[in-house]
Amino acid sequence: MKHGWHKYLIYISLIFLAYSLYKADYLKVPTVFYPWPLLFSFVLMFTGFIISAISQQRLLSVSGFQIPVSSSFPMEGLNIFGKYIPGKMWVVMGKAFYISQHYNYSIPELSLLFIQAQIVTMWYGLALGVAGLLVNGELHLLGLTGLILLIALTIFIFPCSWHKKIETIINKLFKKQIHFPSLSIREFFYLLPWFLGTWICWGVGFYLFAEGLSAQPIRYSVSFCFPLAGTLGIAFLFAPGGIGIRESVMVGFLVMTQLDISRAITISAASRLWFLIGEIFIFSVGLLVNQHCKKGNAE
Repeated sequence: MKHGWHKYLIYISLIFLAYSLYKADYLKVPTVFYPWPLLFSFVLMFTGFIISAISQQRLLSVSGFQIPVSSSFPMEGLNIFGKYIPGKMWVVMGKAFYISQHYNYSIPELSLLFIQAQIVTMWYGLALGVAGLLVNGELHLLGLTGLILLIALTIFIFPCSWHKKIETIINKLFKKQIHFPSLSIREFFYLLPWFLGTWICWGVGFYLFAEGLSAQPIRYSVSFCFPLAGTLGIAFLFAPGGIGIRESVMVGFLVMTQLDISRAITISAASRLWFLIGEIFIFSVGLLVNQHCKKGNAE
């Protein structure tokens, strides 16, 4: 993969980001009732993005792809807006392009590994979301769809006969031997603090964000709202950035906790701007680290 391709992918993702946000009209600033919880929500949300980047490096490491932690920030940050391109595979491809470009690993194998990283992320997020519904006594709302999704994610994470069938299809497609990644139970629990830590930071951050934007008391169980909404937003492949899906789930969850529906709609819509600031943050970190690495290599 030539160097220029990844650069153009970043430009295209920024164009789609601007178009998606303009079309959805999520950039309105709401009324702030409590500034301090809102401030701390940003600290936790930024921390979640840092942990998310490191979790990708940890997964690469246990799978035999060795890269330094510093490379995880441009890998994650420079490709963060690829999710706004319809299809969502561009985040995966962007990360694979970046690592292949700098460390000469196979793009197809890296792509499969980053798909697995997405699946692991969704598994932990859905598990927290289920816990949130259980705490609120509304587990039935997840229904059969959520149960099937959780089972499907589990099958893709751990070794099973399905992996061999998928490997055969992929090997025929690419006409080369590519190993479909899977995690052992030990590796799964080794990665747990990183992937779960990401969702916890974002979940508690969202709770504080809701506190800052509401005159009504916010239940602690709202901390489980963002993992559930975020996971379902990822699951809908043709909703760029999960726009619309994530906000709808948030409104439903917030109303379930007895929050006024108008306030729930305001918080869910404003959360898009809140999280976008986090995406700009990790993009900026990735850009700075990438430039620093370039200068270091030039010297």
